[in-house]
Amino acid sequence: MALRQPVEHVVTSPWYRAKDIMAIMEVCESKAYKIIKSLQKEIVNTKIPGTDRCYAAPPAGRIRKEYFCEKYMLDVDECDAIVAQARQSA
Repeated sequence: MALRQPVEHVVTSPWYRAKDIMAIMEVCESKAYKIIKSLQKEIVNTKIPGTDRCYAAPPAGRIRKEYFCEKYMLDVDECDAIVAQARQSA
């Protein structure tokens, strides 16, 4: 039996996982991973302003909260509340 992560993890972690995207966007797991993969590809291909370098790839299966919410025009606090509620009911 897997241990549940505490709800505080949602607030303190800078990353969303596929299950978090599933709760926020109300999509299936495969679609959540496709969203993450697409956003990760965008990040890696984005140049850092004032340099010739690109941003580093995020960890596999995760996307930064701020980037995700900015791309989908969502509020980070509202998304965190949705994720916390989904984790409590799981």
